[in-house]
Amino acid sequence: MRDGFVLVANASTDLPSTLRAALATTTYALLHAKNGEEALGYVHLLRTGIRVVIIDLELPLINGLDLIWQLVRERKLIRIIATSCVAVPLLERPLHEFGVAVVRHPTPAAAWRNIIATVLNGRRDGCTDDEKMQALTIRAHTALLNGSQKWLPIM
Repeated sequence: MRDGFVLVANASTDLPSTLRAALATTTYALLHAKNGEEALGYVHLLRTGIRVVIIDLELPLINGLDLIWQLVRERKLIRIIATSCVAVPLLERPLHEFGVAVVRHPTPAAAWRNIIATVLNGRRDGCTDDEKMQALTIRAHTALLNGSQKWLPIM
């Protein structure tokens, strides 16, 4: 039985493959949208079933930033993680203010699994403050990139 979906909006297949490996032992299913319009369609179709949306900022059709603003504007209760292969410091601060984590890729499957687990476990534990969720996500990501191989269980 599935506990929900993790939606990845990314034009390539590299990130979805990494995420599929990261979620292999969990009860979350991965959905892959190849552009912003397809991702928005999934969000509207599945409404409350999507727990986390991972959005590449360089998406075609509706770009990643526009998709994020659309989700924030509609007040969807979905955790959002933005990804980019380049540093985007001018965008990171405004994204953080809306509770959006920013993760640069490539990022290993173990790190992704930890990031998603942290976001979902924080939500389960009643953590709704976006700044706290942002801090939890960044801590999980940083710990794994600095050599910690501890995986958090996804509940």
